[in-house]
Amino acid sequence: DSVARVSWAPPGWAIGAIWALLFVFYAVAHWLLRQQGDSGRRAARWVLAIVLWDLAYPFLTLGFDLALGACLNV
Repeated sequence: DSVARVSWAPPGWAIGAIWALLFVFYAVAHWLLRQQGDSGRRAARWVLAIVLWDLAYPFLTLGFDLALGACLNV
């Protein structure tokens, strides 16, 4: 099946590049926060939680048609 794309949708390669850049920024943010001591470590855990959510999100949605995604999708 062919999926209709809107005219302003970016090309497929751009999506992958943006996601890769996003994770590079996450890594830099995590490293910078870890340098701040105890308060930075707490914030760094939030960055790590966001990264884990971003990695899990495709599997928790119907994008891959997983039974787990169908059960957890809200």
